[in-house]
Amino acid sequence: VNVSKYCASTIVRDLFSVDDNLLMAIMSITDEYKENNQALKNLSFGLDMGVKYFYSAFEKNGIKQILPNVGDSFDHNKHQAMGEVETDEVEKGKIAQVLSAGYTLHDRLLKPAMLNVAKSIGDDKE
Repeated sequence: VNVSKYCASTIVRDLFSVDDNLLMAIMSITDEYKENNQALKNLSFGLDMGVKYFYSAFEKNGIKQILPNVGDSFDHNKHQAMGEVETDEVEKGKIAQVLSAGYTLHDRLLKPAMLNVAKSIGDDKE
C-alpha cells in the first residue's frame, strides 16, 4: 500500500462536516430570498464559489464525490441507507432521497452517500 496515496484521509474526513454545513447553508437561501435581498444574493454567490473551489481541491488530490440521483439503484458499496420513504414516484428499493454526498479517496471509500430508499405506500399496513 502506498502510504502517501492515502495519508490525507484523516484530514479529508474532518472536512466532510464543513462540506455538509456549506451545502445546508446554500440550500437554505431560496431563489425568492435572493431576488428580494442583494446581501443574500451576494452571500449565496460567495458560498457557491467556495464550494466550487473546495471540490476542485478535492479533485486535484484524488477525492471524488459520490452523488447518486433519485431513482438510482442502491449500492451497499457506496451508499448508506438512513431509512425508508413511502412513495409511488420511485420504484421500491431505489434511492428516494439523497441526504448527503459520499466520497472516495482514489479507490478507497471514505464516506458513503447517505440516503433514504423508497418503499411502497402502505407497506407497513396489514
